[in-house]
Amino acid sequence: MNEWIHRWLVYYPGRFLRGENVYKYQKLYQETQWWSEERIRDYQWQKIKKLLNYVYESVPFYRRKFDELHLHPGDIRNLDDYTRLPLIVTRDDFIQYGKEFQSTRKSGKYTVKVTGGTTAQPVKIFKNREAVAMEDAAMWRALEWWGIRVGDRQARFWGTSIDKGTNVKIALIDFVMNRKRISAMNFNREKLWDYYLKIKKFSPHYFYGYPSLILEFTRTIVEHGVDPREFHLKGIVTTAEPIYPAQINYLRKMYDAPHINDYGSSELGPITYSCRQGSMHLMAENLYAEIVDENGKPLPDGITGNLLLTDLNNYAMPILRYKINDVTAKSRHRCTCGRGLPVYEKVTGRILNLLQATDGSYVHGGYLYYIIEDMAAQGMGHLQLQAIQEERNRIRLNIVRNKTFGNNEVRYLIEKLKVRFGSDMNFDVHYVDELSREPSGKLFITKNLISKN
Repeated sequence: MNEWIHRWLVYYPGRFLRGENVYKYQKLYQETQWWSEERIRDYQWQKIKKLLNYVYESVPFYRRKFDELHLHPGDIRNLDDYTRLPLIVTRDDFIQYGKEFQSTRKSGKYTVKVTGGTTAQPVKIFKNREAVAMEDAAMWRALEWWGIRVGDRQARFWGTSIDKGTNVKIALIDFVMNRKRISAMNFNREKLWDYYLKIKKFSPHYFYGYPSLILEFTRTIVEHGVDPREFHLKGIVTTAEPIYPAQINYLRKMYDAPHINDYGSSELGPITYSCRQGSMHLMAENLYAEIVDENGKPLPDGITGNLLLTDLNNYAMPILRYKINDVTAKSRHRCTCGRGLPVYEKVTGRILNLLQATDGSYVHGGYLYYIIEDMAAQGMGHLQLQAIQEERNRIRLNIVRNKTFGNNEVRYLIEKLKVRFGSDMNFDVHYVDELSREPSGKLFITKNLISKN
């Protein structure tokens, strides 16, 4: 369908009828992105002040916490007071007290989102429809930085459901969003080639989704003699999984298209998006971000720590100072693009997916990728690697190898890993046909399953 027709006769009317006036907030966010950072902070504070009064009056979890701390919303007079609030919400809180997070005033239309994480049980997040519209408005505003507009055709490299009824709903959403889906749930080279034939006819304007699946799709069509530049993409948006510089450069070269970094979560929607200058801008009209140390104390700009996020718009199930288990730092510098939206450094990894060395230090998954690159550069053979840690001194290595990857290569790999993880780390090698994915279809090259004490 023509993108103009889809934009004005399908997407905007469809969202409006759901109580999600995306267009209204898109227009607002086109203006607010150019506000000064100081004006944006004041805007955030006004929203937080309103939210604090609301949660005290109508959200049992927060009312109980405030009373236990002998605090009243009136005691919090500015953002500095808010950052010193001795309250941090975790995923475990949602699991244990889920219903207590729901507002007693929750009524009318709202959306339910389910977030599964990598190892934890699913959590239901209730969102009022206005908050959902604001999330999508921020997303479209960021995509417009790259010339991608509502109605542009998207090839979506994403998961699907095992439930037929859910898949019917997904198909309807995909139609409204003008996108074709490439499933990450069950695929091989033959299926990826079939997907190519389908989306070639669809002629997408951009790709969106899991980088591991986009990379596998790209390698498949190149092996079939296809020049990926035939898609004439406006951009390749990757999200939900880590992507490393060599992979980004490969995609840019293959498609002659820019790479766009989307960092977000099911609970909170889009968090940061990259602009053309390479900065990761916070969607600050929707979220307030803090960086704290392990004791919850605020850290200065430029220092990496735990990310806490407050959803400024969700009144159905308010989320305040949520420890999302990601680590990053607020940049000391303003972006040269001129936007007042705060800039954050690249997220260095979900804490759940950082592995742990025997000395207690954390190791980012990128370390494994650089070893793989080094081995490939030395002609040691191609492999795909997944490291799963279930004990502090033992890591399972799932390896997909080719015929040239033998015992010498395995010894070299473990030798390099022990440099960082410790000589007393045990590595169990398992050769597999393919790497295991999460129920959502995501692929993580590192998984930390050590129980939290």
